[in-house]
Amino acid sequence: MGQLSKNGLKIIIDDGVCTIENKKNELVAKIKMTKNRMFPSPLQTDLIWAFSAIVTDTNWLWHFCFGHLNFNGLRLLAKKEMVVGLPLLGDFNQLCEGCILSKHHRDSFPVGKSHRAQQLLELVHSDI
Repeated sequence: MGQLSKNGLKIIIDDGVCTIENKKNELVAKIKMTKNRMFPSPLQTDLIWAFSAIVTDTNWLWHFCFGHLNFNGLRLLAKKEMVVGLPLLGDFNQLCEGCILSKHHRDSFPVGKSHRAQQLLELVHSDI
């Protein structure tokens, strides 16, 4: 909604229907609300560029597709023909940033410096 508004489109929600109009008040889209109170957008764009990445090296592609499996493991899968279509991967001398970050040491929480809850639900830890 924010992106549509920023691009000069007018958004009107009335009686379970979301109407999107351009600056000339021409209808761009009319969307009915679904049972779960959502307005699924039928809009498509020819340019998809956000969060886009192009990887040409097949070694990297297989590494990413298998959840960052190490290259020795990928070579073993290919050698024993355990994965259909997996080619024998060549030598690889680069490091994967995601793998390095996931193996970093994390400092422990300081002992005695944190607030201790005295009552039920006084302190709640969550992953946001």
